Amino acid sequence: MARLKILFLTLATALLSVSCSKDYRSSIPAGCQALMTIDLISLGKDMNFADESRQSALKDLLMIDDISTCGIDVTEKLYGFETADGEFGVVAKVGSKSNLKDWFSGLTDKKVCKSLGEKRGYDFYLIKDAFLASYNGSTLMIMGPVVGGETSRKQVQMAKYLDAEDGEGIMQSKIFERINQLEGSVTLVARSSALPDKFVAPFTLGAPKGTDASEVLISAEMNIDNGMLQVVGDVFSFNSSVDEALRQASASYRPIKGTHLDKIPATAQFAMAANVVGADYLKLLRTNEALRTMLLGINTAIDIDKMIASVDGDIIVAASEAQAERTAITLVATTTKNDWLDDVAYWKKSCPAGTTINNVGAADSHQFTMSGSSVNAAFGMSDANTMYISSNPDIKSAADIAELQKHGMAADITSAMKGKRMCAVINLDSVTRQKQELSVVTNMLKPLFGDVHTLIYTLK
Repeated sequence: MARLKILFLTLATALLSVSCSKDYRSSIPAGCQALMTIDLISLGKDMNFADESRQSALKDLLMIDDISTCGIDVTEKLYGFETADGEFGVVAKVGSKSNLKDWFSGLTDKKVCKSLGEKRGYDFYLIKDAFLASYNGSTLMIMGPVVGGETSRKQVQMAKYLDAEDGEGIMQSKIFERINQLEGSVTLVARSSALPDKFVAPFTLGAPKGTDASEVLISAEMNIDNGMLQVVGDVFSFNSSVDEALRQASASYRPIKGTHLDKIPATAQFAMAANVVGADYLKLLRTNEALRTMLLGINTAIDIDKMIASVDGDIIVAASEAQAERTAITLVATTTKNDWLDDVAYWKKSCPAGTTINNVGAADSHQFTMSGSSVNAAFGMSDANTMYISSNPDIKSAADIAELQKHGMAADITSAMKGKRMCAVINLDSVTRQKQELSVVTNMLKPLFGDVHTLIYTLK
């Protein structure tokens, strides 16, 4: 009987200790517009790190000589998130609260962070003058970036997140359910509203007109290769009618042959590539406000719809960093019919006041420039089956389109795009210049990811 009592007490204690251990993910706030998981151990294996190198990378990331004493359970996934109001955060599972406190003391001694004392029952630290950190028995939470006047408010907010009951917050959301279905060292589920405006276009193509960007989501699995973050994903919606429209749009893409990939400038902030039938692609563009806004200025004088309807094959759209609030775009595509050329004479006569269309070279060269107070562009045929449209001020003729090949993206980038059904490429250096707070995040992750300069998204 005594033995049975001891066994019962042992089991009861074990069950009680499990039930009192809150899931560290409960502190991730509900309503996040982006959620990412990072499996540190698996990531090191995917990047072909030897055990020693993997340990070294983790040590550099955590700024500690022995990762087993940092208090973080590195065998569990890190969760990164972006809140509805655009704030970034990371949560990790606490392995030892006392070790975690010692880790922060060590970081404080190294001047990496400073203690802000206790607030709402939690110890707070400011890391690199940019991110707030705090923890409880199950969760380490880091959020930011913060500015001086926001520190107190964000401490209160983080304390509220850390107070969450087991299973609350993001764990009750569809986004959390979706990310648990993905496999990979790094996974992501994000609403397209979490992306910079000009990058939303390829993800929302096909969504019914008027669809809010928050209704279109991206799920993705990622890996790092030679300075590239390669993302293979799916576009979907929790709204059934929007989801069906996105599925139909996805079916319209054919494998990219690579005909024009060498014409995407290495300096482009963003580019997308696909292989389409123009008439089908035009239907998608007509419902997409982001792309139509970029093309709007040019479309006032020429019929871009008719030009795109002539496409049958590879198409690329590259966008440079905004100059004077306007993004310069370049479109190059394979065509099979070019009856729009017959309309150019009419376009010349019907231009808005102050706008003119002129031939470049001989009349039969089929190259034109358009200039006016609100828009300057070039368009035409660079050969019998290649059409171009560009608002880039450096492009005036077919010769300039050919010149792009001398300054194109690296071969490993274009190689990664060939054969895919739809690709989007983002120049991360350019993005971090536009959104400065992201540079703090990328710098912190350099020990694991290395210098990542390019993101390539391909449709699954």
